[in-house]
Amino acid sequence: MVNRIKETQGIQEDNWISTNAAMRKLGISGRSTLQKWRLEGRIRFTQPEKRIILDDKDSIQVF
Repeated sequence: MVNRIKETQGIQEDNWISTNAAMRKLGISGRSTLQKWRLEGRIRFTQPEKRIILDDKDSIQVF
């Protein structure tokens, strides 16, 4: 599903990852922690559809 949305929205596969992948990379288990970091501007994200949020892989690496 995420890949299909990335293709239709013209989002590059390499730069954006799903919420679950972001949580694995960061070593966290709570979505609320990830959302807090997004709102604080620590992690960049995009929301191509209402229920789909993609996180920027580069900002996670920096964080």
